[in-house]
Amino acid sequence: MLPRAKQLNLELDDAANQVLCYCYEGNLLALAQALERLSLLWPDGKLTLPRVEQAVNDAAHFTPFHWVDALLMGKSKRALHILQQLRLEGSEPVILLRTLQRELLLLVNLKRQSAHTPLRALFDKHRVWQNRRGMMGEALNRLSQPQLRQAVQLLTRTELTLKQDYGQSVWAELEGLSLLLCHKPLADVFIDG
Repeated sequence: MLPRAKQLNLELDDAANQVLCYCYEGNLLALAQALERLSLLWPDGKLTLPRVEQAVNDAAHFTPFHWVDALLMGKSKRALHILQQLRLEGSEPVILLRTLQRELLLLVNLKRQSAHTPLRALFDKHRVWQNRRGMMGEALNRLSQPQLRQAVQLLTRTELTLKQDYGQSVWAELEGLSLLLCHKPLADVFIDG
């Protein structure tokens, strides 16, 4: 981003730079357009946080896989931001559930088997890609077996809700799942059902 900003004679302070990165993550075209718009709005080229906040919109682009990766790494703020963007983009909750389901069930199996088998051997056995092993290991260290079981129960309840009434919003449940998998305390409504 900085080379493009320099081409447009823009000077960004650190806070403005962070906001732009946050709002346009994964969407370089929108970022380039925003920088051009900012250069027109402020010909002096000095971009401070208030100026940037006033002019930008959140145009980050994510996939369900970005959401799952944030969950595996335990990054709750990022996971909730991605989930919000996916909702605004009209993503189908059933796709999010399916994407998470595979990883969650794999975590449950790995957690159970890791008591008797080295994790590396389990990763090989379950064909966990090399670039995902660090995230999976983080999640396994962070989450207990009861937490994983609770996450599976919440995922199951959410899927049933969706299948029984497709128009029913399940975004709050997806947020609850996100918090649970990031090892954050949940409201009783998610725990008790």
